[in-house]
Amino acid sequence: MNVTFLIGNGFDVNLGLKTKYTDFYDSYIESNSKLPDNNCVKKFCNLIESDYKTWGDFEAAFAKNVEGTPEQIRDILGDFTVKFAYYLRQQLENCNYDDNTISTKFKSFLTHSYDLLETKDKAIMQNKYKSHMNSNDNIKVNFIDFNYTDTIEQLIANYRRYNNDSTVLRRYGTSSNYAESFGEILHIHGTLDDLIIIGIDSIQQITYEDLKCNTLVEKYCVKSKMNDEYGYSQVEARYVQMINNSEIIYAYGISFG
Repeated sequence: MNVTFLIGNGFDVNLGLKTKYTDFYDSYIESNSKLPDNNCVKKFCNLIESDYKTWGDFEAAFAKNVEGTPEQIRDILGDFTVKFAYYLRQQLENCNYDDNTISTKFKSFLTHSYDLLETKDKAIMQNKYKSHMNSNDNIKVNFIDFNYTDTIEQLIANYRRYNNDSTVLRRYGTSSNYAESFGEILHIHGTLDDLIIIGIDSIQQITYEDLKCNTLVEKYCVKSKMNDEYGYSQVEARYVQMINNSEIIYAYGISFG
């Protein structure tokens, strides 16, 4: 059985990381404060600065406010991406999950997430797990991580430090040969060590009509097109495969538009 967790930024925020876009805006605005007023990035910063508290969803706000040539749009998004990645790296430097208590809580989170459900749904999920355990099925816990950070990897490494380098979360069956264990981690939008994808879901999200039919704009800021451009289309294909092969899917810290 495959169990898959969809992990969003709420997961990192719950760990104490300041990884919201609104946490970053002050730093972003300051970094571009000395640019000429006619610079496209500076103009974009001015839009944020005037009302940044409403920009919780940067990508939606980007689509609403961005204007200019395709090259300017590319430069605006590229500048933001590079500086946001640097900011996230700084946040991660303050993390230290080398703690046995954290390891125990992480295990509980993964193996008993159904405890957070309503009574009826909790019972359904418990029975589903029990049926697989009783039939001696192995259970793989996978992660589709929408974050750019490596907090999941850090938490797994911490768990293994305190559990004899094991990837097993729990054993069951008559001879304990069957187990629930860590599976695959897929970063759907890239990682800080590679390339992060910040953009919009569709060219139709852009407010300005003249930009909606521009293929260059689509190439520079639509995530699926960016994935194709950077050779990440196989990641999307793997994402679909993982979802289709999962019997249970948890969503944590992620919003669905």
